[in-house]
Amino acid sequence: MNFKKPNLVEYKNGVFEVIKVVNGYKLVIESKRQMTYIHENYSQFYELYSHTHFAHGHVIASGLGFLLREIMLLENPNVSRIQVLEKSSELIEYHNTYNRDIMEKLEIVNCDANEFVGSCDTFLMDHLEFSNFVETFIKCLQNIKCTTSWFWPIELCCPNYEKYSQLCLSVATLPKLQRLEYEMLLEIFKRRKGGTWEEDDE
Repeated sequence: MNFKKPNLVEYKNGVFEVIKVVNGYKLVIESKRQMTYIHENYSQFYELYSHTHFAHGHVIASGLGFLLREIMLLENPNVSRIQVLEKSSELIEYHNTYNRDIMEKLEIVNCDANEFVGSCDTFLMDHLEFSNFVETFIKCLQNIKCTTSWFWPIELCCPNYEKYSQLCLSVATLPKLQRLEYEMLLEIFKRRKGGTWEEDDE
């Protein structure tokens, strides 16, 4: 993967922090780690690969993070429009300052993604509710109409094809995948450090 890297610098503004760690940066909002970016490899890009794999047309994506998914979406020729739902005005301000070239290509909506109402071709969820990923995903889909949907970390919630197939019975907009394709996505996701979202920060 050869994607543009986000410009990250240490920053602190109230409840929002970008903290430098040994091999990269971590994002902390309201004392909760939202994500870690290790700049020596592509681990977080692999983790988000499935999002851009399915994305097409008008995309609504929740959670701005470090712009990794957005960078990949901007490189996807099947994507025509990208709206990003982000609750933290501080994070939006940070990226407007340090990554304006990327932000200018996105439509940022400062809102709670759980309450946003809209429609699109592809809905991609990546705003943390920790233990309630599937529940939050289904709740968002009641407000956001789409033909295709996906969420982070579906690969951890559905660690095999059988579990993914079961989830598809409850969520009609999930892609109807053959076993080989889903297992390929699982393998790509596992290329990130340890295949788990609980990474070592230091």
